[in-house]
This record gives sequence, structure tokens and C-alpha cells, in this order.
Amino acid sequence: MEAVIFDLDGTLLDRDATLRRFLTDQYDRHFSHIDEKECFVELFMELDQGGYVSKSEVYDTLQRKFDWLQNAKLLLNEYKTGLKHYCVAYDGVHKMLDGLYGRYKLAVLTNGTSEMQSAHIRALGIEAYFDCILISETEGMKKPEPDLFSRASNRLEVPFQKCVFVGDHPENDIAGAQNVGMKGYWKVNDRYSCAFADEYITHFNHLVFTLQAEERMTG
Repeated sequence: MEAVIFDLDGTLLDRDATLRRFLTDQYDRHFSHIDEKECFVELFMELDQGGYVSKSEVYDTLQRKFDWLQNAKLLLNEYKTGLKHYCVAYDGVHKMLDGLYGRYKLAVLTNGTSEMQSAHIRALGIEAYFDCILISETEGMKKPEPDLFSRASNRLEVPFQKCVFVGDHPENDIAGAQNVGMKGYWKVNDRYSCAFADEYITHFNHLVFTLQAEERMTG
């Protein structure tokens, strides 16, 4: 393998932990006098569906649910501008990137808005590790479209067969990568199941060991 391409949310960025930190603080700033914080946070997490539901829709639903929440637009704007201040990386991300940097070409390929995803990458302090960063809004297409994976391969100047894609979503990440000839390494999580990944990553130490083992086998 010559290149490792990463998804962002749910792969490098612990999105659930990030979101819970933000929502807890948002609630404390606006609604500390009301004893429904756990309900507010958990309902948001449920409605959010791992980031696949628009936050405008989520906050509008919360406003209909809670009669004390009458400032959905303000809360939405805080989310858009403030989530970056609460970003949390998964354990081992920086150590893993240190180990891969210089040995492989590295990239991020993520769905989302350019402003937010770029801000989150900077907030994690990982931008300098990557040879290229592709964000769906900027590229005008999103995973699992094959052309987006092709674009990543072309920018890295590494053929599909020499690329590994690491992600948490079975269809958008693993199947999307495999459909163009990349290997798909699934970051194991409780939200989805995946029976067709090339490897299953439970911790980033496992990713480093797996790549090293493959080098020994092919070298």
C-alpha cells in the first residue's frame, strides 16, 4: 500500500463526543434553569442520525417538542459557528498519524460543508499530516460517488489498488472505496454493521499493525 485515505466524522473525529460536549454547554448557557438537559441532548442525538439529518430540521423539531425552547435559529447558528471549539479526536489518532506520516501518502475524504469540515480538521490539529483534503461541498460531489474516490487517487498520484480507505460508514466509505478498487477498512462502531470490509479496525494501533503486516507480506 502507498496511500491511506480517511473519512473524518466517526473515523478521526469522535463526532458523538464532540456533539455531546457542545450540546451540554449550549444547554447550560441557555436553559440551566430547566431540568431537562439529558432529554435535550439525547433527543438531539437521536434526531441527528449520525449527522445525516439537517441541523435546521433537528432544532425545529426540538422547538416543537419543548415549549421552553423558542430560539431555534439562534441555537442553529451557534452550532454552525461554534461546534469547532468542542472537537474531540478518537484515542490514538495523533500517534497513528505520526506513525504513518512519511511512510504513506495521506488524505482526508469527507462529506459535509467546506467551512465546517475544514474548521474541524484544523481544530484537531491534524491538517499538516495530509497531502490532500477533499470535502464534498468543494468537490461538487459526495461519497459514495466513484468519481470522488477517483479524484482522491488522482491527487495523491497513487493507483486505486495501492490505496486503503478507512471509514465508519458501510456504504459511503467501505463499499464506495471497494467499488473503485481500493481496500476498505471499516472503523468498528455501534451505529452500523459491516460484513464485507477488507479489515476491521477497533483501535488505530490495529490500523498501523495491519498496514505493517501487509508490507511484510508483499515486500
